[in-house]
Amino acid sequence: MKATLNAAVFQSWPMDAPPPADALDLLARLHAGELFVFRRPAPAERLALDVRQRLQAALCPDDDVEHVPRVPDPLPRLKRLRAVLGGSPFVRRTVVEVLGALGLPERTLVDDLRLRLVSQGAEDRPEAAPVYVMHRDTWYGCPQTQINAWIPLFDTGPEQAFSFFPRWFDRPVPNSSAQFDYATWMEQVGWHGETNVESYPQPTLPIDPGPAVRFGFAAGDVLLFSAAQLHQTQPNPVPGTTRYSVDFRFVLPGGPSAPNADNASRGAEERVRQSFRAIGAPD
Repeated sequence: MKATLNAAVFQSWPMDAPPPADALDLLARLHAGELFVFRRPAPAERLALDVRQRLQAALCPDDDVEHVPRVPDPLPRLKRLRAVLGGSPFVRRTVVEVLGALGLPERTLVDDLRLRLVSQGAEDRPEAAPVYVMHRDTWYGCPQTQINAWIPLFDTGPEQAFSFFPRWFDRPVPNSSAQFDYATWMEQVGWHGETNVESYPQPTLPIDPGPAVRFGFAAGDVLLFSAAQLHQTQPNPVPGTTRYSVDFRFVLPGGPSAPNADNASRGAEERVRQSFRAIGAPD
């Protein structure tokens, strides 16, 4: 197994955590609740630059894409761009190179890249409410072996980043994940469809989340976290801006797994079968 880490950790939780020894150590520690941010691995920088250029061309070729008041309705154009990114051979190759820099072997399974945005003030729009729901990704029919990779497209301060609640990593949270079935969701809603916020898996009782962990990022940094981490997107407080990012998910077959504290969703195996493929597979 190729396990050499060719990327440097510069932020972590716990803050005094030593750097991972290799890829397997990295995965095991992520699935034990640790968080790692890698400083701008070269492939991630290329990916961020490429998507920024595509955003600029799609939304405002003569203006600053980060400042959304100058872009009155970006969503239809972003829908087209999301489809382009999902089918781009360059994007796929670069994602594979990011995973290679982290030492992951060719049998690692990865899904398609997704483009995200959180505009300042979007929390006031009812249709955006699901974005801000506290959750674990495992509640959405994701496997306990899944790792999420998140890459900001612009420099992003901690006030614009989402929050993790590590106190609850392996503690059960009362939640509605039992209502989630992957096949049914994809048939009726899909990932960019619309439905009421109550349909999204979420806590069913208030909890004290405890101290939140938030990081600041440079464009092209790579944040890694287990799909079992309890986290929440926070409102973007910076006037006139949008937080743009891309993310993808990966699974190492036979690799470490996070504890299942409370996930009752269905469809993880089908989700992996339909949406993930080995990084060593041909385009």
